[in-house]
Amino acid sequence: LQYFVGVEYNDVDYTNISVTPFLPDGLDNLTGTVTVPDDRGAVTVTMARTEGQQSLTVENTTSESILIAVPRLAEGNTVITADGQTVFANGQGSDIEGLTYVKNDAEYVYFQAVPGTWD
Repeated sequence: LQYFVGVEYNDVDYTNISVTPFLPDGLDNLTGTVTVPDDRGAVTVTMARTEGQQSLTVENTTSESILIAVPRLAEGNTVITADGQTVFANGQGSDIEGLTYVKNDAEYVYFQAVPGTWD
């Protein structure tokens, strides 16, 4: 399950938390929680896919900001919204309070996010 929800962190001091979810063909949704050792909190990832759309919710109860990799759609223009605001469209990212656009590649769009719930 940890592979599919994609939560990773530095094994030495449990920092540099990242979320890179993977929803393979044939699987339409997943939910998983990874507890970060040393009483640092947990990261819960919920992802669903329907015809031409997908949703991703990341709840971060740690005190660390995390890197969230949002999977791109296989076809067409990937448009990403967070808290009702468009943060990625037409290959261009933008920031909103607490969520900073980092970069994008052929598979993911990356954002740095403060603790909280992002969907």
